[in-house]
Amino acid sequence: MKSALIETASLNEKIAAIRARRIETAPESFRRLLTQATAGKCSPRQAIKAQCAECVGFDREAITTCTAYACPLWHLRPFQNGGAAEVTK
Repeated sequence: MKSALIETASLNEKIAAIRARRIETAPESFRRLLTQATAGKCSPRQAIKAQCAECVGFDREAITTCTAYACPLWHLRPFQNGGAAEVTK
């Protein structure tokens, strides 16, 4: 039982360290959003924005023109002009 607690604490520390590095390396304009998202203190919409931004390297234009159509967040991604783009077959 005690070793499970130690392993969990260790895992939580590793996760916290990884999150801190990711926030640290993000552009200043996205740091607050990432901090709130990783702490679970933002709306679902803000969490999607944080995920999309990180996925494309914090390039707003890349989010708008994202071609990862299989991504479950693709239709929900931020910075779309007038709704989701049509997927061509």
